[in-house]
Amino acid sequence: MHRAVGSGQRHIWLRAGAVTAAQTAGRDALVVHFGDQAPGQLPLPFWSTEAKTAKGADVGFAYPVNATRTPWLDLAVRVPPPAAGQFKPGNTFLATVKAYGTDGQVAEGLAPVDPSLGWVPLSVDLAGWPELRAIKAIKVWVQGTTDDTWQGSYAIGQAGFSEAATPSAGRANLAISATAAVHSPQPGTAVTLSVTNDDTGPLQGQLAAGTCPDVTVTPAAVSVDGLASGATRTATVQLASYQPADPAAPTLCVSYQGEQFTVPLQIPPPAPHTLYDFQTGTQGWQPAQNVASVGTVTSFADGPGVPYQSSYALDATADAVPASAEKSVAVTPAAPLDLSAADSFFAYVDCYGGAPGATGYQATVTLSSGTQTLTRTVPITPDNWNQVSVSLSGWAYRNQVTGIEIGFQATGSATPWQPHFQLDDVGYTS
Repeated sequence: MHRAVGSGQRHIWLRAGAVTAAQTAGRDALVVHFGDQAPGQLPLPFWSTEAKTAKGADVGFAYPVNATRTPWLDLAVRVPPPAAGQFKPGNTFLATVKAYGTDGQVAEGLAPVDPSLGWVPLSVDLAGWPELRAIKAIKVWVQGTTDDTWQGSYAIGQAGFSEAATPSAGRANLAISATAAVHSPQPGTAVTLSVTNDDTGPLQGQLAAGTCPDVTVTPAAVSVDGLASGATRTATVQLASYQPADPAAPTLCVSYQGEQFTVPLQIPPPAPHTLYDFQTGTQGWQPAQNVASVGTVTSFADGPGVPYQSSYALDATADAVPASAEKSVAVTPAAPLDLSAADSFFAYVDCYGGAPGATGYQATVTLSSGTQTLTRTVPITPDNWNQVSVSLSGWAYRNQVTGIEIGFQATGSATPWQPHFQLDDVGYTS
């Protein structure tokens, strides 16, 4: 048994969410337009053209729909195939289907949509949902997973309710994610695969992983046998080779029973490594430019008044010099630091405010390797911990850092001033 959505009553689909128009196309299709502003229409926000912004349409019913005898909400979605290179590798189109009950409860289904397949049938199982007897509206969104520009249209096929969903031959509704264990993957890096079965029945057999030659893994297959509808299974594999076509957007190819999936490889943020935390004293840091003394403290007068993360911070007392003169502390490591694996160097800096006539404040970090130096100066906010960082990726001497100097100064004032400033958690990311 199957019946169209809202059969027996008049209903109109309306645009919803980053959409310029929703128009019928023939008897059984609705075309959702986005990105092409209609004459006289208020402009949409700039971010509405991003692929990852959901673009949708909804329909409300004059009288609530009772779907107790037909608990499957069915429809189809068709996304036009994108032009070559239009999206970053790994972009996936996703359709979200929601049903709304009269008491405000919402049932939701999510599924990938492959543009190469034309019309993709979708079904949401509403059996057991408390509002199955009183459905007041349904809504459909489609979106990508990247921030690339997506303008154009997609189509929604006639929606309806049925007694049972018909499985799509040769297609499985799977939600697959892949996450690398470290920020800079290489052969041997662990990758966590997560597979959620959003299909109508249990899975059988194995999921082949690393099926594209640029990124391969071992083992090359993981079992998904018996994975029930709605259930999730995770497995850990290791990178066997890693030469992604786009290092900024790496992907992992997987397949299930001949169906191919291109899965974005999620890269975690760089891991911080602390070199100096001042928990055991000044750890070799000394006054440098226009600083009278240094010591470790558990509290201080300027905000926020406490160390950044642990129990102690390094406190520096400046000389009475012009506010715009740099005031700094420095350290010479006992042995040169090898930061060749580092992405960036960072330190947390806090300082007094209130310099007479000052227009702002700035911090400077200088790394030395013999006579070679790398310096970065950035604005900072007084009475706050500021992370000050400098990229190391292009510095040829990062494998032998022999000195570090960090300081601050006011800008726009030469009035004599004798402030304090603090330093905490000095380190690098990789």
